[in-house]
Amino acid sequence: MGLYVLLILLMAIKDMCLADLSTAPITTTWIPKVSRKMVKFAESQTGALQLVKAYDEKLNFTEIQIDGKTQLHRLTQAAGDRLKMCRDILHRNKAEIEASHAQGPTGGAPASDCCDNLGQLEYDPRFLQQIVNDSCATFTAGTGENTIRPTVYDTMNSNIHDMSGATWQYYGAKEGEYHQFPKNDRSCEGNDHRFRNWYVSAASPKKKNVVIVMDVSGSMEEPRDAPEGQNRINLAKQAALTVLDTLTPRDWGGVVSFSARAEAPEGCLGDSLGEANPTNIGIMQDFINQRVPETITVYAEGFRKAFDMFHEAKNKKPEQFEDCYNIIIFLTDGQPTDTYFSLDDITKGQDLMERSVHIFTYGLGANLQWASSGWGNDPNNPWVKLPALDFLATIADQNNQQIPGAVEWTNRYCTQENYGSCFSANRNPQGVGPVGRTEYIDDSEGDKLKTIMGSYYDFFPFSSDPEPTYSVPTNDEHLGLVINAALPTIDTSDTFFGVTAIDISMNVVFHEIANFNIGKYSYAFLVDREDGRVLIHRNLPKPTEWRSEPTFLGLEAMEGALRSREVTKILNGDTGDYYTMVKVPIARGNAQFDGAVTIEKAATFYYEPIPDTKYSVVLCLFEDDETIAIPTQVNPENGTEALYHRLDLLYMNNATGDTEFCSLYGEFATPDESTIKFPPEAFADPINYLNTLETFDDVVDIELFINDFTGTMANPGLRDGILTDVTLSAEIEQYWRENRIESVWRYFGTENGVFRIFPGIITDKRYDPTRQTWYARALSRPEDYTFSRPVPSPFGGGNMVTISRVISHTKTAEVLGVIAADITETYYYSMLYTEIPECLSDEYDCFLLDDTGYFIESLDKTTADYMSAFNNTRNMEHDHLTHRFPWLAKFLIVQGEYLKPEWCSNYATLNSQLFFDTTGFIGLEVTTGPPCYQFALYPINGTNTFILTLNDRHTYHCDDRPITVGGNQNCSCNDICQTCTTLAEDGQVCQCPCVCVWNYESCSNRILHLLSDIPCPPPPKDLTFREPGPPYPPEPEVDVCEEKCSAQSDNITCNALSRCFWCEEMDFPVCTEICLSREKFPVSVFFPCVNLTELSRDEQEELKENLYLRVVQLLPNVTQEAINFPENVTENTIEFMLQGEMNSPPPHESIALLRQQTNWRQNFTIGPHRDPAMFRSADPEDYVDMVVMMLFNGVNFANLVGQHSVSESALHPALKTALTNAGISPQYVASCKILQRGQDYIEFSISKPIYSSYNLTAEVEKLVTAQNAGGILLNLKPGWPVSSGVSYRGTFDSTCVPLPPPALSTTTQGAATIHGATHPHGTTKATTKPTTLTPVKPHTTMTGVLDPLSYESETAPTCTNKFMELALPADRLAHVVTSGIHWDPDPSCKATFNGTHYILRTELYQCGTKARTLLLHVFEQ
Repeated sequence: MGLYVLLILLMAIKDMCLADLSTAPITTTWIPKVSRKMVKFAESQTGALQLVKAYDEKLNFTEIQIDGKTQLHRLTQAAGDRLKMCRDILHRNKAEIEASHAQGPTGGAPASDCCDNLGQLEYDPRFLQQIVNDSCATFTAGTGENTIRPTVYDTMNSNIHDMSGATWQYYGAKEGEYHQFPKNDRSCEGNDHRFRNWYVSAASPKKKNVVIVMDVSGSMEEPRDAPEGQNRINLAKQAALTVLDTLTPRDWGGVVSFSARAEAPEGCLGDSLGEANPTNIGIMQDFINQRVPETITVYAEGFRKAFDMFHEAKNKKPEQFEDCYNIIIFLTDGQPTDTYFSLDDITKGQDLMERSVHIFTYGLGANLQWASSGWGNDPNNPWVKLPALDFLATIADQNNQQIPGAVEWTNRYCTQENYGSCFSANRNPQGVGPVGRTEYIDDSEGDKLKTIMGSYYDFFPFSSDPEPTYSVPTNDEHLGLVINAALPTIDTSDTFFGVTAIDISMNVVFHEIANFNIGKYSYAFLVDREDGRVLIHRNLPKPTEWRSEPTFLGLEAMEGALRSREVTKILNGDTGDYYTMVKVPIARGNAQFDGAVTIEKAATFYYEPIPDTKYSVVLCLFEDDETIAIPTQVNPENGTEALYHRLDLLYMNNATGDTEFCSLYGEFATPDESTIKFPPEAFADPINYLNTLETFDDVVDIELFINDFTGTMANPGLRDGILTDVTLSAEIEQYWRENRIESVWRYFGTENGVFRIFPGIITDKRYDPTRQTWYARALSRPEDYTFSRPVPSPFGGGNMVTISRVISHTKTAEVLGVIAADITETYYYSMLYTEIPECLSDEYDCFLLDDTGYFIESLDKTTADYMSAFNNTRNMEHDHLTHRFPWLAKFLIVQGEYLKPEWCSNYATLNSQLFFDTTGFIGLEVTTGPPCYQFALYPINGTNTFILTLNDRHTYHCDDRPITVGGNQNCSCNDICQTCTTLAEDGQVCQCPCVCVWNYESCSNRILHLLSDIPCPPPPKDLTFREPGPPYPPEPEVDVCEEKCSAQSDNITCNALSRCFWCEEMDFPVCTEICLSREKFPVSVFFPCVNLTELSRDEQEELKENLYLRVVQLLPNVTQEAINFPENVTENTIEFMLQGEMNSPPPHESIALLRQQTNWRQNFTIGPHRDPAMFRSADPEDYVDMVVMMLFNGVNFANLVGQHSVSESALHPALKTALTNAGISPQYVASCKILQRGQDYIEFSISKPIYSSYNLTAEVEKLVTAQNAGGILLNLKPGWPVSSGVSYRGTFDSTCVPLPPPALSTTTQGAATIHGATHPHGTTKATTKPTTLTPVKPHTTMTGVLDPLSYESETAPTCTNKFMELALPADRLAHVVTSGIHWDPDPSCKATFNGTHYILRTELYQCGTKARTLLLHVFEQ
């Protein structure tokens, strides 16, 4: 059978012309027109002017006076009342627990395990997470019997119903018993409760300054046969980390390791103790975990370093060492290499610390049982040395004579040289320092070390009449900032037996302080007077918005406007006020990138303490806010109907009315109506709103009130002014409804927090529009429309550009809110091209930037190239001018134009952020010099955007790439700034927006120097992340909202819809969800073992269906509509068409993927009785057999014996040897079979396994190479015979095992090859030998794409606007069957024989833009 090949010739022709490299100045006369278009477009999307008109016509104001002292007292009263409730809860729990304990150890209530059986979890809004509304208990020690009676649990359960801010309630017993209400697994990881700081701070409430001194000598690696992690060094690490867990930020800590030398962490913790805040604790934990065993054991090195650190810390902050416990925790496993030197250094150190440091010594390991200290205390017996354990006791006792085994010591530091007491004369008490404790832990009990060492605090006495301890706030992953309040529990004999505690939500207790919003600039903040920390402030995240564990700074650092005298008064708990000038930060948008600007205003600080607490509240009331305008109420009109956003409750209660409900991006939605949402601050009792789940009845009450035009419906708890915002914002809905084609989302947020969005959806109950980036960006430019960079929309729909604008009352200039619209990035890009045709020319590249130097969109051809250099990461939040065009950024920074470096200080992350200010920039252009460095940069008036125009980067071969990706331009673009300074000469350094770590001393928690007093705006919490349970509704069981693509009549409105494509591939352009191109690529699947036309119709359909399903599975990114199967099949081939599609991989990539994934070796089962091997597909190029014909002159292989005296049995071995010598691989030589011997030729085959990926064509090409090099020696006789020609053909005989192969047939795709005649559909045995055989390279088959220029051609291809023509040598195409193609003889050509080339020609209908497919049936002879 012959060889059938399907060739696909893709011809993509592009007109090429040489550009004129001379330049004309960049023109900018069109930019004012762009400004008008952009403003007009922004207005059409938002409807801002329509809403301003409604407010101007219907809204009036009355003025009221704000009294600072009255407002402050309201804040302190509200917080004081809730704190008192929390304190009462704590005392009630303490009383119940002590009463239960007094009744004895038996009779406890049944309680489930906190860490088990959590299947009953339900969401509770008071905890913002899943809980079980029941108590639970765990037992880490003791008998495991519950000693807590039911009355304790009942009390805890009743406490939780008070809106006090109290959340988790728990009790930990000294013996290891732990109880919690409500139940969840929050306590199941980490150390047991006795080593957590809430427990320790109540059990031992006095401040602690602790240095851990840890032995890292070589013996700490023992015992070497201990289980993994249980040698001494690892046990010591666990114990040291446990001690750190007991510390709070009110404590100070340090850590020292010692061997031959002492080491401490880098930074200030290397020479001082430091505040045990999260930053310092993390540093110390890392230091401990990095310790490894070293060499000898020099006690003195450890003690000297520890006392030096104590002395340095005391110098830094003397007040930290007043009314406190100073402790050295000393852990070793061996005898000291030094002797009395350690005693010398202890004595010196105690003198520096006024003999105030307790020393707790811990001996670990069997070595200490027999080790000597090397020190003798008796001068009369100098050779008698004190045992090592007694030496540790002596150190801990410090000459107080209270610890057994301890002896009195003297040292060389004293004036007395001999042994004996030298301290009695001048010390009272007699000790070197206060008495400590000593413990020994054997290797066999090493797992107890962390418990023994972590219990260091129980050495100190507790108060029999304690007050609650209140912790520095920590960050709960659900609740945000919480304060732990704890009390010790004491039995009737004044013996401590445990701690009860509660977690207090700061967002609840101090809600009014954190959310103070009277006036435009005024704010309130909370101060912890105990250590001067500011816990709530405008420059810090709100209590629920912290993203990491906080480090709180002191009052002087947070409020530079306060003079020192006022700071002292506030920290003393005084009441007063102070008038001064205060800088007001105004955020410009995204907290991380955009920075802030400041203005200075007059203000008065009012301050007073919260009664009976350690907290004070400060109110900063600006003069501008002492008189505020209050809108008069506007009631709804008859016929208006506002829809509350809880669509899920309306739908599930069949209260939808005439409103259409559907599912949009997985959420309930109303496509023809907006919804209204209120933030917590819109309610008179925001705490109740946050702590309860909304019900259908709540929704009904709200909707009745906000739609009541009679004024008779009861207010469901909304503050004054909310109804007015609902009523007036409804004026914009009709405009949105009638002009909704372009924008995906439209929304409006008011200063009161009312949020209206269209189409209507459900919004998170904590969502406050005034806290969002789009709102802040608009406020920073109240006269302009502001455009955001494309970012994913929080409401769904992919990347969006947000347009926002402040809505103000024209007469009074009162800010009422911000209106916004989201449009798809695709539509925005399309709109820019439409509105700015100048950027479509080949002369320019245009770019749109915002007022911080970030790119919004790029209207150029370089964007794809630029993005590919950064792994195609399209993140416009990081695409800054300094990054994209460093040469231009450098020029602008040096000139002081457009990019003016500014710094702001982030008080949450403790670093400074570099941003760029463009205020006052009116435009700049450079139109001389090298074309690559000419530019024009001008503002688009009325917006926050700027248009940058450059000469075409491709035309002039401009290299703008940074050095980091192979270019020659650079600005420093690391996350950490290269230069951290505000000096003028250094301010011209080009660097991308970055951060600088503060010059901050973490040990004393002090700022040493700031780059700027402008605070960075704290970012709001990301509410797009969904946590389990309410307030999020269930997935809607409604139809998906229809995006009416087909209703859009032009590309602008079509591209505005996120799921639609403007498809110009059809005869008439349409808007559709699936856009198939005119390009159709034929794909052939070859079945060599069966004649498909002989199958029944049902079997053919079954095979096509199975093949179709397999292709769909292998191409998940291609829509099924793009895969078209034919009605009929050919003899050995099923051919289908793969159609091009917008937003899907190009067809040639899909074809390559199919070949890569399958290589077409797939079995398809057809019917119950067919052998799947019959329906095995194959690659038509990937033959499993090669039939080779080798020609010789003057050799009769049919009569070797008679004519040449050569044994016929010698032929096969000689052939194999010849193949080996020609380079044929051994496995294929072994497969050689002689098929036929004739006059002057032999025919043989070589084969490969069916599933081998090796290409046999490459193997037999070695024979052609050998032939071309002089022939192949068969060597039947020395030097004889040598071949004169070689040809070959491929077959699939081995593949078709179920079918008996014809003796000498070669089956290929769709035809048969014979010698002397060719029949396209049959198999014919050769009847005559070929007269001539020339060793030429055979043609190879292909299914896929062939580059027309990759084929050898003696003439260049001809291309005109009407056709493309390619000439191929005739000797490369031995025979062409013209019946399979369209054949037009050229009448102008007079040649009728001896042709040398085939001319392949295709007509073009749009030169340079489209492709045609040329199909050729090509046969090899």
